[in-house]
Amino acid sequence: MAQCGTLLTKVVSVKWQGNKQIVGVDTTISNLSVLSVHRGYREIVSWQKNSEQLYVTDVCGNTTYSRDYLGKNCQLPALKNDYILAILDVGAYGFAMSSHFLHRPLPAEVLLEDNRHFLIRHRENYDTLLTNQIFSNFQKA
Repeated sequence: MAQCGTLLTKVVSVKWQGNKQIVGVDTTISNLSVLSVHRGYREIVSWQKNSEQLYVTDVCGNTTYSRDYLGKNCQLPALKNDYILAILDVGAYGFAMSSHFLHRPLPAEVLLEDNRHFLIRHRENYDTLLTNQIFSNFQKA
């Protein structure tokens, strides 16, 4: 079932440490099923192909969590901001196993069937996260 899910993410920052590319993206590991299910490896590919040359690349999530790596030592072309990466093999239960870790909204879900696509869950925003919180009951002692 690992091939049932793909997570699309946008590149938001790129820096280089020598010949190694460090890429920041607009998602986080909390939107994936646990790595132990996939033996710690997921294939990551670039939607845009600007060159044939590949570079060792770390793909980092958008939290301050020190283990927020979506991929380490991946082989990817030189990337730029706004490029789209596809994280393959995230599993059929990626959304069900995702969390609001560090108070992050969850992504939208799209179902692909017979070359058609259907939005089946809207992307969350911060209003979604605050919906069940109650602020009016706070009183100073």
